[in-house]
Amino acid sequence: MIQDRSLIKDFVIIVKIDKQVQIRRAVEADLSKMHDIEVKSFSHPYGKDFFRYLWKQKTTRFFVAVSDGEVIGYIIGLRRDERVGHVVSIAVTPGQQGKGIGKSLLNRVVEDLGSEEIWLEVSTENEKARNFYETMGFRFKEHLPRYYQSGEDAIRMVLFIAK
Repeated sequence: MIQDRSLIKDFVIIVKIDKQVQIRRAVEADLSKMHDIEVKSFSHPYGKDFFRYLWKQKTTRFFVAVSDGEVIGYIIGLRRDERVGHVVSIAVTPGQQGKGIGKSLLNRVVEDLGSEEIWLEVSTENEKARNFYETMGFRFKEHLPRYYQSGEDAIRMVLFIAK
């Protein structure tokens, strides 16, 4: 189950790590830096056009983690319907991983979506991410053969939110 909901206040979360990190709603000017992080984080990243497409959708939520004025992480979530939310992408720059930033981003988008279930897909090869999602309360839902363009398999994970 998602923890640390007490950190949410007026759409800003302060993460206590080496220095202050602020979680805030993204602005359009953040898209380029978010995409740079996407490209550095994934072997098959989403394209800039897909980010721009999602930006225009009313059901999509974008949040960024900012330190010293620089975007160091992001999350994109969307509401599929009244019951189901979906994490499209989440990434934190490698030098900032393991400091609670991804956890705070995930908590923030889950809270904002307000869904009963949150879905996400993760590569079967990405054990580090799967372990992270499991510690956040996500559980295996289904296997997705050849989900990625590379032919790599994924698993869909789901988080059930107690209301």
